[in-house]
Amino acid sequence: MSKRKIKYSFHEVELTLRKHEKRLLSYPNVLYLSIGEKIKSGIGKSLLAIRVFVSKKNETIDIGAIPKRLKAVKSDGSLDNYFILTDVEESSDILQTLALKGGDVIKRSSQGSIGFAFEKDGSYFLLTNAHVVLSVNEFPNSQIVLDADSNQLGSLYQATPLVSGGLHSFDAAIISPSVDIQPFTIGNIPSAIVAYGEKTDLSNNFGFSYFYQRNNGEVLTFHKPQFISTPKVITVEGIPLLFVNYYELTSINGLQPLSGDSGSALVRSNGAGLVVEGLVFAGGGVTLCVMAISDVFFAVFQS
Repeated sequence: MSKRKIKYSFHEVELTLRKHEKRLLSYPNVLYLSIGEKIKSGIGKSLLAIRVFVSKKNETIDIGAIPKRLKAVKSDGSLDNYFILTDVEESSDILQTLALKGGDVIKRSSQGSIGFAFEKDGSYFLLTNAHVVLSVNEFPNSQIVLDADSNQLGSLYQATPLVSGGLHSFDAAIISPSVDIQPFTIGNIPSAIVAYGEKTDLSNNFGFSYFYQRNNGEVLTFHKPQFISTPKVITVEGIPLLFVNYYELTSINGLQPLSGDSGSALVRSNGAGLVVEGLVFAGGGVTLCVMAISDVFFAVFQS
């Protein structure tokens, strides 16, 4: 007899999603899948679910055919004796990277923000998005990076290239600065970086809120992170690219992500200070797209 398991881990949900992924994506109008909080009548249930996003909820053919729950999957691929809930949601926001042509803070082909400065092996670096300092199909080659006043900020040290027709999990770049820089702070509170190489799981953190701050002092606050598990289109410089394995969050205070916010550091308070959790790279409407910071560091240094 199958049992009902009240709480299950991100890993358990991900194993189940991968087992049923092809079947779920085969339903008419299904666009992509994610792992996030179960929502019922607009209220979060503090329970992870496989979220099925459709183009139009009321136009999905036989929406009842999408199962309300799926048999959980063990690490060895066999079926377990409990179920993982699903959640069908309409996809509404059109997402694009948050860079501008021109220049403010970082100026090259696009405008964006510096996430923060960090130290590695005795050297300081600056972190931002690849699309802020590189165009699509352009590869890193020690390109010069300028600030808002067209002064040299530094040179591109490494980046994860963005390629037409490719599948992307990362959009990140490291700048080797040619100017004096200071470690990252917000409101005079030093921010720590989560451990290098550690998988940050924002999806389980239902009770947390996250924020980033613009140069003008505006603070944008977000919650309800969900992990995008299958490819989704995000527009970069007008070019549609596929992204996967990133997080989407929803605005709390009504402020929306804007062009120029790309490269911002998403942080949360841990009681003792601020912890950098993610790197902002895209958004649309009240939706923010973020890469887990630990994954970003691993990827960009392996590029």
